[in-house]
Amino acid sequence: MIKDTKVPIIYGLLGVFQDDAGFFELDGKNWISRYGDLVAHLTKIKNAGADGVRIFAGPVWGGHKYGKRSQFQPYLLDEKADAWNLDSWNTYFFPRLKTTIEIINDLNMTVLLPWFENCQFHGAYKRWSCWANNVQGIGSFYEPKADQYSKNWMFTLYNRYYGKYDVIFPFGNENENKDFPDMANRVILPFVKKYGLDFKRLTYGATVKLPITDSNQFKVRLLVRKQFGSSIEKKILMEDHGYPFTASLPKWAGDYRGICSDDGLHPRPSPSAWAAKAKFIVTHYPKNTPWIEHLPETHPIDLALDVATIKAIKKVCEGA
Repeated sequence: MIKDTKVPIIYGLLGVFQDDAGFFELDGKNWISRYGDLVAHLTKIKNAGADGVRIFAGPVWGGHKYGKRSQFQPYLLDEKADAWNLDSWNTYFFPRLKTTIEIINDLNMTVLLPWFENCQFHGAYKRWSCWANNVQGIGSFYEPKADQYSKNWMFTLYNRYYGKYDVIFPFGNENENKDFPDMANRVILPFVKKYGLDFKRLTYGATVKLPITDSNQFKVRLLVRKQFGSSIEKKILMEDHGYPFTASLPKWAGDYRGICSDDGLHPRPSPSAWAAKAKFIVTHYPKNTPWIEHLPETHPIDLALDVATIKAIKKVCEGA
C-alpha cells in the first residue's frame, strides 16, 4: 500500500469502465463484467511495482456501441428524454465500482477516485456526460443549482467506500473552469469539514496550467489555508499533469506532498525517459519526494509497455 512505500507509483487506468476497454461492456441488454481480465491486467501492473490505481467513475471515451446506454454512469438513463436522471441511481454501477475497488485493494494497491472530473465537458465528449445531459437541466457540476446533487454524489461515495476501503478522493481532475474555486468553497470544503475526512486521503485535483500559481488547484489550496490552516493545506496532495516533460519541477516539490503525472502527454514518455526523470526527482527531492503517475496510451492499452515503464520507474525509486 502507499503508506508503506517511499516513492509511490500510480497507474492511471482512467478508462477502466469505458465500454471498449475490454473489462466492462454492454451486450445490448446487460453489462458484461470481465473481472478475470481486470485481475490479470492489474496483477501485472502490481508486479511491475505500482502502488495505486487512479480510475474515473464514468469515463466518456468509449466506443458507445449502443449510444448513451453504453456510457457507464451512476445515474439512471431516461431513454425517452435521452438524458440521465440525477435523482435516480441505476442498478449496474455501484456493484461494479465496488468490485473494481476490491480487486485493486486485494492486490495491495490504493484507489484514487476523483469526485468531479472535468474532461467530460470537452467538445463532443459532453454528449456522454450525465452532468451535462440530464432531465434536471443542469449543465455542469460547477453550477450552484447542481450543488445538492454534487453533495449527494460525494456522500454516496463516502458512505459506500470511505473507511471501508483503501481509497483516496481527489477533488477532481483538471478542473480549470473559472467557477471551480467557488464550487469547491460551496460544496467540497464544507463536505470535508462536516465529515472530518482525513486530509492525507485527499488531493486538490490535477492541473495542467502553468505557472501553477495561476491554476484553480492553487486557488483552492489558498481556500484550504484560510479555512483549515497552513499545516492542513500541506497535507493534501498536489497533482501536476504533463509533468515532468513539459516544465521544470513544480515549485511545491520538496515542501508539499504531490503527484507528478504524464497524463496529457501523447505519446507517453518511454521507459528510459521516465527512468531519467524519476532519477532527477528522487535525487533532488529526498524530502516529500513527489509520487509518480504513469498512464497507458488512451486506446488501445499496451500492457507490455506499461509494465516496462513502471518497472523502469520502480528500479530508480528502489535505489533512492
